Amino acid sequence: MRSKFLATSLLSLFLTFSGILSGGLVAAEAKSNLGLVLDILPSTDPSINRLTDGQALWFVIPPGQNKSRQIRITSSSNVSEVITLSVGYLNRINGVATIDDSKKSETAPWASFSPSNFTLAPGASQVVDFTYSVPANTDIGIHEAFLFAYAKSNSTTSKAEYSVPQAARIASPIFLGVGTTAQIDTDFEIDNVTGVVVDGIRNLKIDFKNVGKTPLNLSGNIQLSSTEFMNRLVGPLNFTSVVIRPGIDGYVLVPAPAEVTPGKWKVLVTATQISNTKTREFTKNIDFKAPSALVPNLIRIALIFFFASV
Repeated sequence: MRSKFLATSLLSLFLTFSGILSGGLVAAEAKSNLGLVLDILPSTDPSINRLTDGQALWFVIPPGQNKSRQIRITSSSNVSEVITLSVGYLNRINGVATIDDSKKSETAPWASFSPSNFTLAPGASQVVDFTYSVPANTDIGIHEAFLFAYAKSNSTTSKAEYSVPQAARIASPIFLGVGTTAQIDTDFEIDNVTGVVVDGIRNLKIDFKNVGKTPLNLSGNIQLSSTEFMNRLVGPLNFTSVVIRPGIDGYVLVPAPAEVTPGKWKVLVTATQISNTKTREFTKNIDFKAPSALVPNLIRIALIFFFASV
């Protein structure tokens, strides 16, 4: 499945992108005559395809080496456009990738494009080689960034209410692992299952730990069988997580059907990241008590006394 991003004007530039490191990229429709489509061409690198969908913009590069990926920029405009490519800062808020133009990406000096500036006629396409050259003294680790494609109109004329906006931009998330495939690998743990109430809705909360070196975008299911009522089986109930960064604990909430009543259950959780699938079985007393406000309130009171004393 092609991953497409359509441009919007700079007035509505700040888009957010979620679930995307696994290759599921979100399309945003252009609201003007100035528009682009960005396609990530499939990777031929087995190490990338083992970690993620080949159409996600991932790199794994040892220090002192370089690797390239190909992207295709297509005009969805009815005017000629001047295109400029760059690498920018990616910020994650609760697992969701967001644009932050106030900061610079540490990987930007390592990136190059061939070509980096070009003109697209209406409906035309251009394939670009995107190369990362990692300096030899770079520490082993992971980096995230955005690939930006910036378009300006090649026309200076205005046509009343149908005038072309001055500029537009589209973005695609980048993952760069600095190291070998043995050093940059995927691993996770299925940590726990509990019942919680969130905004009045009963949920099964599945806790995960990312103990690997790559971001996770897990998919899977949960199945339950009652130990108290014979033949009461529930599921499989499917789920997909937001992006869980390395070293971070994350969770998913799965709405609980009415059949999941408080009591003792056997719970089987299956989770998958590309070719890495794990299962874990729990025997749990599941209830759906709303979180207690006692501890947060005590913390607030302690903070009030602390700042008052200061």
